Amino acid sequence: MELKELFDGNCYHICTNGNNTPILLRDKEDYKVVCNYLAIFTWKLKIQMLAYTIMSNHLHMIIVCTNREQAESFTRVL
Repeated sequence: MELKELFDGNCYHICTNGNNTPILLRDKEDYKVVCNYLAIFTWKLKIQMLAYTIMSNHLHMIIVCTNREQAESFTRVL
């Protein structure tokens, strides 16, 4: 998992490791499950998600939160 700070320190790019990993998401149902989990995690942790890309073996997300610890908490639930 990569957590990279953007702009003013409250915006982060998160990328799950996808290099040389097997395909995790195979059909539309798998993608729906991931979208639902992201919605739940962002709501529960009070994080704003500006953008995301769900690929078959990894995710990219741009989030806004109050501090780095909150961003790190989000990465732990992924």
